[in-house]
Amino acid sequence: MITAAAMIAQQVASRATRDALFLSRFGVARLPAALIAAAVCSILLAALFARALSARGPARVVPAAFAASAALTLIEWALAARAPGVIAVAVFLHVSAFGTALASAFWSQVTEAFDPRTARRRMGTIGAAGTLGGVAGGLVAERFGARFDVISILPVLAALHVACAVAARGLVPLAQPAAPADAAPQRSALRVFRETPLLRNIAWLTVTVTVAVVLLDVVFKARVTAAYPRGRDLMRMLSAFYAGIALLTFLAQATCGRWCLERAGLARTTALLPAGVAIGGAGALLVPGVASVAIGRAIEAVVRSSVFRSGYELLFTPLAPHDRRATKTLVDVGFDRAGDALGGGAAALLMLLGPERSHPAMLLASVALSIAGVALALRLHRGYVAALERGLLRGAVALDAEDVRDRTTRDTMILTLGSRGIDVTALRAAWAAGEHRAPEAGATSGAQPGAPPASDPALERIAALQSFDGARVCAALADGPLDPAVLAHAIALLARDDAAADALRALREAAPRFTMELVRVLLDPETDFAVRRRLPRALAVCDSAGAVDGLLRGLDDVRFEVRFHSARALRRMHERNPALAFDEGRVFAAAAREALLGRELWNAGPPRVGALAALPGSALDTVVRERARQTLELVFALLALALPGEPLRLASRAIEGGDARLRGTALEYLESTLPADVKAALWPALEDRRPAGRAVRPREQALEELMRASPSIQIDVAGLRERLDEG
Repeated sequence: MITAAAMIAQQVASRATRDALFLSRFGVARLPAALIAAAVCSILLAALFARALSARGPARVVPAAFAASAALTLIEWALAARAPGVIAVAVFLHVSAFGTALASAFWSQVTEAFDPRTARRRMGTIGAAGTLGGVAGGLVAERFGARFDVISILPVLAALHVACAVAARGLVPLAQPAAPADAAPQRSALRVFRETPLLRNIAWLTVTVTVAVVLLDVVFKARVTAAYPRGRDLMRMLSAFYAGIALLTFLAQATCGRWCLERAGLARTTALLPAGVAIGGAGALLVPGVASVAIGRAIEAVVRSSVFRSGYELLFTPLAPHDRRATKTLVDVGFDRAGDALGGGAAALLMLLGPERSHPAMLLASVALSIAGVALALRLHRGYVAALERGLLRGAVALDAEDVRDRTTRDTMILTLGSRGIDVTALRAAWAAGEHRAPEAGATSGAQPGAPPASDPALERIAALQSFDGARVCAALADGPLDPAVLAHAIALLARDDAAADALRALREAAPRFTMELVRVLLDPETDFAVRRRLPRALAVCDSAGAVDGLLRGLDDVRFEVRFHSARALRRMHERNPALAFDEGRVFAAAAREALLGRELWNAGPPRVGALAALPGSALDTVVRERARQTLELVFALLALALPGEPLRLASRAIEGGDARLRGTALEYLESTLPADVKAALWPALEDRRPAGRAVRPREQALEELMRASPSIQIDVAGLRERLDEG
């Protein structure tokens, strides 16, 4: 919230500063050329940000970008007195290009700092903080304009971005994105556009509305500049204007956003933006003057930042995650800035008619384009519903009923995932009452007496899997092999304690056919954690190289439980099929890493595999000891993939037991077998207190003694556990 508030405050104040500096020095005649140049810079910067975010991650890029913007602002302030014209252009390009890129990168960082459910529920609060920051930024800029010259606010703008850089460092990502090495190649952004009519319509709408807004904005700034020719006066007027927009946006978000989505649906909510531009342009055309065009411009800005934004973001819901990541930035920045460039070119051409004719021509063109934008927005409904239906049935789109906020998506989910005979009116009433689940499939509406309801086996099975009736879920899972349409819904059941066991049995049967689908879910950090820690048990039945590689990649996960169960699954696969090949380098590297991570736990107390769980102690000590035991088990499970399994098992048992001689023999065997980095990391956990420089028997002798002592080791461990159980 602090970062969002400081960022939007800086944006609002910097826009007023940008416009005042540029227009007071060059006038509106040079504005179209500046818009085109800013669009080019913004597209190039967006491409640079995309590469940096992919390579380094938002947690590193965003604070550095804020700091770089602050440094650039200070440089502009220092050089303003020497080259005011050059600095006016530099500030215009800087603010125009950095603003969108920084905002997009910041929201990417926010989505990685929270799990998906928390992010969805907190986005509104963070956005509200940003809106209030915009009000404060406008007021600060207005006061500076009243008392100082325009350029004096640049250090304040730099300080705000420094605050953003410091606060953004606290947004630590939950997980780093990972993708399986042998996953199916993802579609390029151009291919996604070519194959998705919904995206093409969104792109056309973005370009059309942006051109209309640019034409309206040029007229607004031309009339404002004529009315307030002095830089300080222009600064105060624009600051008050942007602050008022921020305040009205906050009120609109609080009062109209949810209502529009619920009553009007996505397409009509999205159409409100071009409709607002058309109304504002028509008003400015009929009633010439500063006030009328300012009202029209304010309508556009408030609608865009409130109700339009809430509907526009939901339009990308039907896209699969990798398709959305590949195309959304292209639409948000690329097509929007292309509209800026086209609008700037159109404005430059129309200015050739002269001020008296060019302004009405721009307003008329803006109204015409806005009406076309309304038509394009209304066409989105059919494409959105069709795409969402396909995504839900394929399992490529997973929605939580509690998080659906608009009528279009809600009705599509009801009609697509419910039984074909469900009473839709009753479902809507249940949804409004907060009962986010479908009624039983037998509830029908409008059917003739005695006529069986229309049914689709796949849809009925999906509806059963999504119900809260445990018996119904169990029956649906047992109703034959899983198919692609229901696979995602069966995977989601791993997050439910009451259905996880049945879902795991069904997924084990399906795992050989859907190995790569399960691997992709396992490695997706946005997947529910309960699903990811249980999914390796399903992959353990596979014998394919894809399953092995996916579980090996699971060893790199940031969550210990995912690594632990991935290692267990790999060990089971190896025990069942010793012919499976494992990359020894990856296995030993993972074992050494886990041993290093476990040293702090082992230093808190000797782990002694299997014995610690029964020792007395506080609850916290018990948890620490259990994690230490699991860490050591994980290390030995990994070592068993690259070393002979039976000797390693006997060595771990001997270390666990109470016979000092057998324990020493096991340590000798491990000392001569383990790689140096693994041994160095693991040795503190084994409590080897023998003096350094001792003579060590050859590995063959230690191994022979271990094999001969196998019955004694088993008896020794069993006796130790019995004594512990008896206290």
